[in-house]
Amino acid sequence: AESAYDNLPVDCVSPTRGAILGARMLNLLPGAGARGAAQFYDEMFAPAGPSGVVVLSAGPWYGVKRRKKSPTEAAAELQADFAALQRLACARGAAWPRLLWREQLPQHFEGGGAYRGKVTKACAPLGAADAAAVYARSSAPLLATVRAAAAAGCARPLGWIPAFWPLVGRHDEHLERAFRGGGAVANASRTAQRADCTHYLACSSSMRLLNRLLLSAVH
Repeated sequence: AESAYDNLPVDCVSPTRGAILGARMLNLLPGAGARGAAQFYDEMFAPAGPSGVVVLSAGPWYGVKRRKKSPTEAAAELQADFAALQRLACARGAAWPRLLWREQLPQHFEGGGAYRGKVTKACAPLGAADAAAVYARSSAPLLATVRAAAAAGCARPLGWIPAFWPLVGRHDEHLERAFRGGGAVANASRTAQRADCTHYLACSSSMRLLNRLLLSAVH
């Protein structure tokens, strides 16, 4: 199915410089612990080859809406799937491309950051205590898994892109979707029916920082 988020890479500075960018975004991948998942990932990663780079991430909706799980249950499922992926990466070694995990990005809905069904007119700052709780649930256990794999001698522990904390203060760089008029309004309309406080503007300081973090992880 066509995805609204599957677009070509955006060069906000020099679109005519001549650089050749190649990217493919895939949504809703199977958990690495599922039956047949090893063969699936072998085939999916094959075009990238051992010299390629694959960036993986899981958003705040992981397992919640699809199977009506609680956030705690969804976090446990993510941790189990992530551990299975790390085990596969260790077993495949250099046969797979380099895998980088980008931390879940912070949301900035009113009342703690997460979307809970309440209409938000404008994105709000995320307090330190709420941010710490989100990170402890979404990323800290995964980072511990990577470090444990490296300590155990895994030749290919997942690379890590520390993207959460730098964006905690960027509540002003989200999209705001004006559903009534259709289409996305670039962080402008305070009269929009509902603010999108999950996705970030393409040509923003947040995205430039994420690109720098990606390049740092690759090099």
